[in-house]
Amino acid sequence: MFKSKRTGLPLTKRQREVLHFTARGMTARQIAAELHISPKTVDCHRLVLKMELGVRTLAELIRYEIYERAAIRRKREEWLG
Repeated sequence: MFKSKRTGLPLTKRQREVLHFTARGMTARQIAAELHISPKTVDCHRLVLKMELGVRTLAELIRYEIYERAAIRRKREEWLG
């Protein structure tokens, strides 16, 4: 589960969507079109995500998403046996 390092609360659905699309290499304009929001709103979500997750750059944000997804997969595999 993707959680805020600042508050410990889970990320919102929209934050997770923006994070996912960002990690897939989509631009703010492409994400905005996919989610039917403004590119500036995407930029705002990215800024909040960086603050919530304690990262400073877009590259660190992408690295965080990739690492967390891998950790979730490992836990799922361990649980399923």
